[in-house]
Amino acid sequence: MATMRRMGPFLVVLLVAALLVPIAPAGAGAPPYWNEPTFSVRESIEQVTIYDAPPGETAELFRFLPYQFAVVPLTSQVIDDFGSTVFRDLDAGRGYIVRIGDEIEWHIAAQSRSWLPAQSFYDDQDLVEGYQYIETRDGTTLSVNVVLPGPIEDGPYPTVVEYSGYDPSNPLSSGQLDGIDVTALCGSLPTLCKAPAQPSSLLAGLMGYAIVGVNVRGTGCSGGSYDFFEPMQVADGYDAIEVVASQDWVLDNEVGMVGLSYPGITQLWVAQSQPPSLAAITPVSVYGDTASGVLRPGGILNTGFAVSWVDNVLRNAQPNGTGWVRDLIAGGDTECEQNQRIRLQNVDNVEQARTELFYTDETAAPLDPRTFVDKIEVPVFLASAFQDEQTGPSFGEIVGEFDNAPVARHVIYNGLHADGFSPEVLDEWNAFLDLFVAGEKPEVPGPVRFLVPLLTGAIFGGPITLPDDPWADVPDYEAALDIYLDQDPIRVLFERGGETGGLPVSSFDYLTTEWPPPSTQVDRWWFGPEGTLSDVPAQENHAPVSFVPNPDWGTETYHSGGGIWLADPGFDWVAAPDGETVAFQSAPLDDTQVLMGTASVDLYLRSTATDADVEVVISEVRPDGQEMLVQAGTLRASYRALEPDSTELLPKQLGREQFIMPLEPGAFVPMRVQVPSFAHVFRAGSSIRVTVGTPGGDKPQWAFELLGLGSETRHDIGIGLDHPSSVALPLVPFVPVPSTLPPCPSLRGQPCRVAPPIANSKVLAGTPGSAGLLADDGAFGSHERLRFNPLVGWND
Repeated sequence: MATMRRMGPFLVVLLVAALLVPIAPAGAGAPPYWNEPTFSVRESIEQVTIYDAPPGETAELFRFLPYQFAVVPLTSQVIDDFGSTVFRDLDAGRGYIVRIGDEIEWHIAAQSRSWLPAQSFYDDQDLVEGYQYIETRDGTTLSVNVVLPGPIEDGPYPTVVEYSGYDPSNPLSSGQLDGIDVTALCGSLPTLCKAPAQPSSLLAGLMGYAIVGVNVRGTGCSGGSYDFFEPMQVADGYDAIEVVASQDWVLDNEVGMVGLSYPGITQLWVAQSQPPSLAAITPVSVYGDTASGVLRPGGILNTGFAVSWVDNVLRNAQPNGTGWVRDLIAGGDTECEQNQRIRLQNVDNVEQARTELFYTDETAAPLDPRTFVDKIEVPVFLASAFQDEQTGPSFGEIVGEFDNAPVARHVIYNGLHADGFSPEVLDEWNAFLDLFVAGEKPEVPGPVRFLVPLLTGAIFGGPITLPDDPWADVPDYEAALDIYLDQDPIRVLFERGGETGGLPVSSFDYLTTEWPPPSTQVDRWWFGPEGTLSDVPAQENHAPVSFVPNPDWGTETYHSGGGIWLADPGFDWVAAPDGETVAFQSAPLDDTQVLMGTASVDLYLRSTATDADVEVVISEVRPDGQEMLVQAGTLRASYRALEPDSTELLPKQLGREQFIMPLEPGAFVPMRVQVPSFAHVFRAGSSIRVTVGTPGGDKPQWAFELLGLGSETRHDIGIGLDHPSSVALPLVPFVPVPSTLPPCPSLRGQPCRVAPPIANSKVLAGTPGSAGLLADDGAFGSHERLRFNPLVGWND
């Protein structure tokens, strides 16, 4: 490559050399026009990697602009201790030049996102069973582990790929599953004793699929450097699909993708790049947007799971960062060892999370699946939980949005992150793979039916069997496919855990063509005086109520330690101290109400500060006095500007910098807080409660970095005619439900507590100066506290 670059036009060579002479290091004398570079260059998509360079030296980047007849200096970076540096975010095109000391490499290209190698590049790479490497289009190698369900000569096999920054290519596993010795089953289920490292791969292998686990660049034994879903990482996924699909042992030379959580999310990015040999994807436990969905919900940094997850991925991606990588290197894997040399160039995504405060089309939009799932053109199976403690409920915004997928099947439910491995979901997942990857009538192997209760016992603390085989009497693949395609594409599983002591099994389900269902009605309830919630708007003004922000409350969660996926995870849902929330509760319902979709809590907010962090919680207060958490949403008031496609039930705020709006102290402003997707039954006799306060305490693993507002700050919530704060709920009529109220607690991901009395601090007009609370006339006023006991009513 270096020789070919020196064959450029003589005029270019002369110009470049002449223009570089004046910028030689001071005191270096008259250097030659160039020396043969001893460092190496890798051309990638919108970036250039330098390696094998002298540590501590400075690498300078220039670009030759032929139309201006000039060489322009762009930037410089210090070579790291491993001899590497990466120039990122470059404009695609040729003409880049790198100088290190008196060595120059020129005519370097930063490739475009449309750059594709010839098909022969993929066809010429052979994979066998076991651990190995594939080469991507820029020459980087990715570590791969192939597990076949039988001898390679007995193929072809239906094949799936799992692609992530965890350890999908880790080959150092055994016949142990969460402490269960399964070696006795290796004869009938050989995948067990080859044990793919990730559970989705293992489950697919047990179902008869060939498994290919691939580590993304910059992780495991893969080369390159890591940056969360950068274009090169997406292109690598495309390349991995095409290399795997080209193998003779792959059925129909097409592959599917599997994975829960991170390897579920990667499928969305890879699929939108449209690899021609991708057959289908099955993302499980995913989200709808990186920024507003997980990292900064409502503009507030999630320092709990979100930041800690990124930090954990980066720690594992450090050079020799995991035990299995160290073991492979110690065992003589020189490719793995060489692939660690770019790791010091991994991007600090934690720092990015903390410093990139606003949504931009350049950085946030490419990480927002809502902007690209319509580009996915293969069948999609998506399953996720409304109370997912890790990825959260924002997936609801992409349910039903795969407009160009020929088939899109969704299974959504109350529950937690690992509930995608529950038998109800697993059965649907397997049927989808069999139909759209294997091209067969769905079937679960008999030994797998035997094994599933063992697996679920290890995950959930109790055995769960697979549902009865719904395909047993279907004659063939064509008939099964017709039945499948005739079903409504969205299945909502209700009250999982309610009849099984907390294990992930639903009490009933609901099928629909859209999310929220097309019959959804807006059911609006207005905040009233004395903590009431009424389905009739007020006809007069009432005194506002107020709460005191507590910046320390943002670190509160209702779960700590392990065992969160068990039937009884030991949730401890604690109410905020008096004065730090306001709440509004309906009278007991006359009729059962089924809610499905998103909700909007439409507040009139006034503060003594220029900003406010607000959380809204929807809960059910039952006839027995227990309160069950349904869903919660957060919003920083300055991020309240709505996107144009907001609806009455779905307020959308992205947090674009140009639309940030500080509060004017003493003035009411309307502010709509999104409550993300949920599905819940409020039976007759129960009440609806809406609580407004400081974010914190209402998530199992999310914590929030809040504004540092002190106890002298007050936030007022307006009620009544002029400031009619309310909640819009997604009511779906005519849904048959079981009459029995599920135990509390029992529903997956929905903790219970004795409903705390409502103790709203009411702002009183006309008494300025006493408690720092704003009165109706804008003066500072006094307040009184009213209490409501859900069993006996109001008292002073």
